[in-house]
Amino acid sequence: MLVLVIALSGCRTVVQDVELKLPTLEAFRPALMPDNLVAEPQTSKDVLHNAVVWEFYSYDWQDYAFALEDYVRDIKVTVTPPP
Repeated sequence: MLVLVIALSGCRTVVQDVELKLPTLEAFRPALMPDNLVAEPQTSKDVLHNAVVWEFYSYDWQDYAFALEDYVRDIKVTVTPPP
């Protein structure tokens, strides 16, 4: 959400007060490490479990990175005046 406030006062004077409030995406950021890994894998089942956990963990970060790119692109389009 981008908030742009412009205040106009009187007919002869125009005062522009631009205040940008940009929300962050930190609430959507995945954990820095997956939390359900087998600490010391002993069997092929443990190794496979860890591999699957890492795979889905990387998908979470990939989705987050794409969302950040879109967010930055949207801000750039909104804030940059047209030519």
